[in-house]
Amino acid sequence: MLAVIIWVTAGCSGEGAPGSKPASTQSKPGASNALESPKRGDGQERAKQDHRRRPEGESRLTPEATQEARSEYAAAMMDGSAALYSGQYDEARKQYLRAMDLRPEKMAPALGALRAMAPHGRGEERANVARSVQRRVDDLLANPKTRGAGELLAARKYAALGQPTAAMTHARMAATHLPELGAAWRVVGEAAAQSELWSKAAEAYGRALELGLKAQAGTLERLADALDELGHYSQAEKTIRDSLSKTGSDPHARRRRLNLLGVVLKHKGKHEEARQVTAKALKLDETDPAVLHNLGSIEEARGKLEEAERLYRKALTETPVPMTSWRLGHLLLKQDRRKEAVRALTDAAARLDRWSWPDSTRWLPAYDVGKVYALAGHERESIGWFEDAMREARGGKAIREVQTWLTWARVQADLENEPVESEPRR
Repeated sequence: MLAVIIWVTAGCSGEGAPGSKPASTQSKPGASNALESPKRGDGQERAKQDHRRRPEGESRLTPEATQEARSEYAAAMMDGSAALYSGQYDEARKQYLRAMDLRPEKMAPALGALRAMAPHGRGEERANVARSVQRRVDDLLANPKTRGAGELLAARKYAALGQPTAAMTHARMAATHLPELGAAWRVVGEAAAQSELWSKAAEAYGRALELGLKAQAGTLERLADALDELGHYSQAEKTIRDSLSKTGSDPHARRRRLNLLGVVLKHKGKHEEARQVTAKALKLDETDPAVLHNLGSIEEARGKLEEAERLYRKALTETPVPMTSWRLGHLLLKQDRRKEAVRALTDAAARLDRWSWPDSTRWLPAYDVGKVYALAGHERESIGWFEDAMREARGGKAIREVQTWLTWARVQADLENEPVESEPRR
């Protein structure tokens, strides 16, 4: 973050678009300006292997349905994927449920519906869909000839529910049962990416491509995202360009991949080329908040702060996702517009149910609000925000940074008229 399967991961994949990823740097504690964005991303069957699931192309169609049903199903799946990528979860849910009605024998729309419902409630409806998928999983696992397919579907179910550890367990089992099936290795890669294990994700995607699979463009896109997360920008650029060359007529997929190419070029420091590529993506849908966000981040990197703000605000008008609010808050801090910045950062912290960047970045909105208050001399007000950030922080570096600021704020608040001379330093 983030696509056929989005890691509301964000996957995922980018300078903070709902389907993209943030960049991995952090400011020193004590800096009064904004933090930089944290950086955070099927095979041909042999005749004798008739127990394996047939490889799935990006359309996930099979020839049994009528042409009309196939066409409506494809449109619903395409629109659901596009809405999910852009953070428009209600629209994504609507399209995936429509696809389920059109092709009830297919599991892909059910998995899409689960991903769309996971970020913000709908517990009973989500549980009903999950049970229908689990029934299919149980049927497949009960038959030794289809056990691999059952593990594969189970992995996808847990990934859609946002449970990466269980997803990885079943994905590895699927790859054990179906070692020559590219789709199995792609799901291993997706589970690894959801857990932010980027090297393992890249390795699994590479294995899937070596085995040969029909959905090459989508797998190359995922591989490019993982390579970008690893900082292998030249390889990522080559890979996403390869994905674009293999992209068919799906305008949503082309827009998404152009957007990712813009992100990679930005990370390489090619800001003007990144702007041109992302502008092409925007022409395919001028209301896509993911593309608007990334174009805003590119303009910000180019020093065009007024244009960046306009793009961030337009993206928020389309879909109020927290990552864009977070980036807007940082942009406003750069201009010393602190009251506006606090509003934007607070809005981001209040919408963590829609936070689609990797889980390791969820602590940032509350942390940043706390810093703004602390640096303005309102240490008591900052304490609650730092405590919220501590609950979300993962990894030693993030925990140490939040704990340092939290301790300092508590000391300052207790001393009242005898303030500590300086803010904390690492």
